[in-house]
Amino acid sequence: MKKLNTLLFSLCLTSIMGSAAAQTWKNTFTSDGTGERPQMKESPDGTVYMAFRDYQTGKANVKQYSNKTWTWVGDSVFSPGIISQIRLAVGADNKPVVAFQDVGSNFQLTVMKYNGTTWDTIGNRGFSGLTSAGDIGLAIKGNTIFAAYQQYNQIKVWYWDAFQGQWSFVGNNGLASTGFPSGLDLEVIDNNLYVAYRENSGKSMVRFTGATNPSAGNLWSTLGAAYNSGVSSCPKIIPVLGRVMTTNKKSSDNKFTCDMYIPQGSLWYKGGTTPEQILNYSYDVSSNNIDSTAYLAYIDPSDSGRIYSANINLSWSKLGNGLFTDEGITGEVATLYTSDRQLFVAYQTRTGSKIKVNTFCSTVSNATLTLAGDTVFCGDTNVLLTASTKGRTYQWYKDGVMLSAETSKNLTVSESGSYKYIVSNSCGDIDSSGAIVLTKEPVPAPTVTINGSTLETQSFGLYQWRKSGVNIPGATSQTYTPTEDGQYSVAVTNTRVLCPGESPEVSFTMPIEPSGVASIEGSSNLSVYPNPTEGIIWISGVNKIDEFSLVNITGSSIELEVSQNDPIQINLNNHPKGVYFLYLKDSEGMDSVQKIILK
Repeated sequence: MKKLNTLLFSLCLTSIMGSAAAQTWKNTFTSDGTGERPQMKESPDGTVYMAFRDYQTGKANVKQYSNKTWTWVGDSVFSPGIISQIRLAVGADNKPVVAFQDVGSNFQLTVMKYNGTTWDTIGNRGFSGLTSAGDIGLAIKGNTIFAAYQQYNQIKVWYWDAFQGQWSFVGNNGLASTGFPSGLDLEVIDNNLYVAYRENSGKSMVRFTGATNPSAGNLWSTLGAAYNSGVSSCPKIIPVLGRVMTTNKKSSDNKFTCDMYIPQGSLWYKGGTTPEQILNYSYDVSSNNIDSTAYLAYIDPSDSGRIYSANINLSWSKLGNGLFTDEGITGEVATLYTSDRQLFVAYQTRTGSKIKVNTFCSTVSNATLTLAGDTVFCGDTNVLLTASTKGRTYQWYKDGVMLSAETSKNLTVSESGSYKYIVSNSCGDIDSSGAIVLTKEPVPAPTVTINGSTLETQSFGLYQWRKSGVNIPGATSQTYTPTEDGQYSVAVTNTRVLCPGESPEVSFTMPIEPSGVASIEGSSNLSVYPNPTEGIIWISGVNKIDEFSLVNITGSSIELEVSQNDPIQINLNNHPKGVYFLYLKDSEGMDSVQKIILK
């Protein structure tokens, strides 16, 4: 779990849940018969499960929510007999597991798991043995099932050893408590198993041990220290920002409020308290790892359903107007905030004892796009579009046609077109973004042409000539005149979007000098400079020139007026770039040829 800064909390709740005026609750489930004690969990694949006790038969029920429809998981009532308390968890295999007090087995603990078709009893029915199990807890790490219950003055924690096919203790055979403990909660956070309970002395304890390889050798450690509880049904463990936070109901003038605690070294730091009173009914708190917000749903003194959120500052605030229902409710309340940002609250109605589930509907408006990059992009790259409005589902379109596989917040674009998205919330409200037009520029594909002694390419924005893959310093024009044999290529860039491309290499051989005459080395005093030249060359160290000519690569002679000064100046600025041969015969009859490179 990532640790986010405090500022993020205020941003998360506002951006995801929208303004209070736009928030609504929608009923998504009402049971046909009666029910009580709802529990809710989300599986790794995003399926929402709800378990509750059927009030008429007294047996366990589990339903799942998919495609906005609630369906039974296995038989509608599957427990072997009447149950009392019920707890729900889901493993890494996406299969739900329930634990309950089995009334037909002297209220002992029974655990059952759905196998995809029917419900199987894990180990023996009523495996806890001896006397009835008190408050119970259920948690899963991967596919390892943990179950806990209160028995006399101890908390007993077991795990299902699938290899041995039996229930085994986690750590010691029972965690000793001061007096008779109550308010048991069992949770896995990261790689640790946490158990919280209230001791008879009015103190709450949180103990933990490793959850990866449970065994009888595991040692239990105390998190923080005991802190005042005040009443039963506490505490509740929730992970917020990767830290263990607990909630705790405390008594004040025969009413109850909910406090929050975070461990600070060996102590617990007490934070905010809900400003409204909570009657002495059970409650549930769910947390999420997406926005690091905890939600508390409870029954207020008027029997209405209230909901608050809390952050790492341990500060409670109303969600919307603070009501998830204004009809009379009773019993336990279950809260679930899913990975795709759906907020559910399940509860029992006071009239008719129906199980209902309400879903939070946040506003969906002002859908806008964020573009990472430019609207014109290079053909060998992609650009990223992001939906700036948060919602439950997203659907992207290209040129008005739905991209059926593109349903996430982000869209990677590799083609030209007009793009937009439609966002919806959990209640089906939608909003559409404006369209953005993106243009894909082709990758430049230059070629090199040998024109006499010069290399040329097409017109682009930027050029860099290379020899054997190595940049040639200063060779940044559309043409280049080599000074030696080799393999040459040119890298170019389209300046509109800085789109690069490179030509294949071509083999270039320097022109052969005319035969039958001596090179410049034939005259010890003759000097031609600079060479290569950009237009002006000088000839020094010669006597009177009797014959003078300049020949291009095709053998054509270029007439020039030459002064008889020393040094002699020759201006080639008006001639094409390339290779030339300077032919000289001085008054002493010395023949000389010099290759001149005009760049």
